[in-house]
Amino acid sequence: MRRLRPARGRFVAVLLVLALLAVAVIGALTTERPGERLDPTSAAPDSSKAVAQVLRSQGVRVDIARTATQLRQASPRADSTVLLTRADQLNVRSLRAAMAASATAGSLVVVAPSAQVLAALGLPVRAQPGPAGVDSVTSKCDIDPFDGLTLAAGPGSRAYTSAVGAGCVSGPDGGDLVRTLPAVAGVRPSVIVIGADTTLLNARIPAADNAALALRALGAHPRLVWMAVDSAHADVDPATSPTSGPWPTWTKPAVYLLGVCVVLLMFWRGRRLGRLVTEPLPVVVPAAETTRSRGQLYQRARDTGRTAEILRIGSRRRLASYLGLSPSVAPEELVREASVAASRDTGEIREILLAGRVGDDAQLVAVAQELQTLERQVRR
Repeated sequence: MRRLRPARGRFVAVLLVLALLAVAVIGALTTERPGERLDPTSAAPDSSKAVAQVLRSQGVRVDIARTATQLRQASPRADSTVLLTRADQLNVRSLRAAMAASATAGSLVVVAPSAQVLAALGLPVRAQPGPAGVDSVTSKCDIDPFDGLTLAAGPGSRAYTSAVGAGCVSGPDGGDLVRTLPAVAGVRPSVIVIGADTTLLNARIPAADNAALALRALGAHPRLVWMAVDSAHADVDPATSPTSGPWPTWTKPAVYLLGVCVVLLMFWRGRRLGRLVTEPLPVVVPAAETTRSRGQLYQRARDTGRTAEILRIGSRRRLASYLGLSPSVAPEELVREASVAASRDTGEIREILLAGRVGDDAQLVAVAQELQTLERQVRR
């Protein structure tokens, strides 16, 4: 098997690295992220598969929608509950479309909506101001259908106030973590706003009465249409979510990776000398003049040893041609053949062709004369 040349081996290695990077980027862009928050199909701690399984075990049909279009196609009716999670990932138009599709449902449950989401949905509920959410609350609820249940809210929960409906589980600023709103014919069904999205998480569902609260809120009808927005289907409008950007979350790492690849490619190609090319000389220089000029350069450098070696290389090449030997013949074999052809001692020929030391111009002239004499003797 022929061994790759070093340059070709480096080229293949660079190609393999770039191919692996391309596969990694394509995989990151095309593979959906498992275990997103409140995802009813994932068993991750911050997802909600446990709630979906419990509801199915109780005979509730759970349908999953990722977009407002899919929610409309699900056609929720009076026998259906619509659950809206991660609503902050939708823009105003999608939120209004989701509310319109839910108008014919039996009830609507909205989990941890922001003030912008509440305004887009047209709900008369106000989120409590302040950058921080409720840290941790464990309290009983005294309104239907959660009367007597204890809610264990986790960090990041939100509290709400409203002039209509009822609320329970008060937060530190006086708002309620759970609010219920009556139905408005032709506009909205009955609404339940739950400010603690941790209530539905796999890791938090066993705490207090969170499981019972989820069953009462989501299992009131034989069918649940769970609108679980994920990163792949998010269409956040920057006007409604100032903390979000117009680009997908993978854009920044993809740009960084592409930049690194471009820099590596530039470094690799910049160090490459490229293919040798020939260029015609602008003038014709006689060979004798070129030889004389090179000799003058060696003389100016005072490198007599290097000059003598160049003379010997030329003589060895010509002697091999005279004797009918290969240009790559071993030096010792050339010495033996030259000594036989010139009828001279082998050691003397070795001294002339290989080993003689040259320290000044006088010795260099002597070596050149001996080489010329040896070539004449071999040609005879």
